[in-house]
Amino acid sequence: MIVYDDLRPAPLFKPFFEASGVRHVNHFRNVFTMLLFETRARKKFSPQFLYKNPKCEPTDDMIIVFDTHTTLYYLDWLCNLYPDKRIILWFWNPARATSFTRAKPQIEKWCYSEKEALEWGMRCNTQFFFDCLAQEAATHTALPRPKVQKALFIGREKGRTAQLEQLKTELEEAGIEADFRLIQRPKIRPRTWLEKVIPYREVIDAVKDSQILIDLYADPTAGLSLRAMEAMFFGKKMITNRSLMRNEDFYDRRNIFILGEEERTLKEFLEEPYAPPDPAVRDRYLLSNWLKRFQIKEPET
Repeated sequence: MIVYDDLRPAPLFKPFFEASGVRHVNHFRNVFTMLLFETRARKKFSPQFLYKNPKCEPTDDMIIVFDTHTTLYYLDWLCNLYPDKRIILWFWNPARATSFTRAKPQIEKWCYSEKEALEWGMRCNTQFFFDCLAQEAATHTALPRPKVQKALFIGREKGRTAQLEQLKTELEEAGIEADFRLIQRPKIRPRTWLEKVIPYREVIDAVKDSQILIDLYADPTAGLSLRAMEAMFFGKKMITNRSLMRNEDFYDRRNIFILGEEERTLKEFLEEPYAPPDPAVRDRYLLSNWLKRFQIKEPET
């Protein structure tokens, strides 16, 4: 069972979790309690008023709680409700909340960054991609690659505007169309509901319509983003500033260009033919295989 916030009118990931065979439960009772959580007024209410009682099915052998909007209170509550269940706190974002080090021993803390696993004493698993999109991706990669090339970036600004503008200029000079969509976070709270998030189905359609994905990290040593998964599964070239990309099992210099670390030019990289990844390596990142790695006593990373 996945516990994750997805209460928008057009949920980002809930349909993809469920279509991949994983049960999805929201942290909060409803939209009102989710918005209330992001304001100071939440302190006037009991946490039990805010959170939804996550009812487990007999077939649920693991409860994987995603870090967004999770508190120590919520984790303790889960431990009391289900003392015999495996409860995993999954950091799908950079792990900055040191308070989770005080969580009960029943809570297993996992993340997708080897650096943060060492820093915070967590266990490490990979990033993942949805099984339900794998067949769609396979059908797409079988199509002929168009001659006209487009580079795509979709993401929050996070201080990357200047780097994106410079990269856009270089791409356009190389004859590549640049489709860059920056999402600005609202400065006022609550942010969750007011932020103009692009539906993930629209993101996937934009990925399919592009030949190059831009994968820029605020922290170049962070774990893999979903953009890296989209590039691998949908057969797209990738331009990134992540220095650790050379260490990944799917790395191929014909497919991945690391900014600031290449002897070749961007134009030379774009002229090289795309090399399909090893299917066994690619499928390692499927959600179903990601779940299996939680069962391994000494997990691979």
